[in-house]
Amino acid sequence: MKKTCRTRGEGLDIVEAAHSKRVSSFLYCRMEIVGKIEPERLKKAVRQSCKFVPEIIYTFDFRYCEFVDKGLTMDGVVMVENGGRKSKKQRSPCQEIWDLSSGPQFRIFIQEKEQGSKIVFAMSYILSDGKGFLQYLYLLIRLYHRKEQRQSNVLYK
Repeated sequence: MKKTCRTRGEGLDIVEAAHSKRVSSFLYCRMEIVGKIEPERLKKAVRQSCKFVPEIIYTFDFRYCEFVDKGLTMDGVVMVENGGRKSKKQRSPCQEIWDLSSGPQFRIFIQEKEQGSKIVFAMSYILSDGKGFLQYLYLLIRLYHRKEQRQSNVLYK
């Protein structure tokens, strides 16, 4: 049986963890892109980013202030909404609050449109602050475009 991986949280995590019932401790980045995003390629990039930030797909144990690897998959991280209209009862991704003790610390919501995609990246404030979130997005974008970058590097030598 695989031993559960636990990563100790930091002292500042306690602020968000202690008030998780009253405070929405999430960071969001919204963008619209021209063209379509490839969800499977994005999942691959998130999976690769876990080599650097494994806690992305960990849950959080509020009692012990620890990140816990429960074997979550990319299906709980990258969510795609294909066209169609939202019902009034359906919440927008930015209103989506998930249980960090059973879900990942990072999620991506993709809404595909006829002429592009709307994307919302959401990260737990327990995992990172604003600057760390931005750095993670840079890493994710680089991993998403990795294949293209290698080809362009060859062309410009």
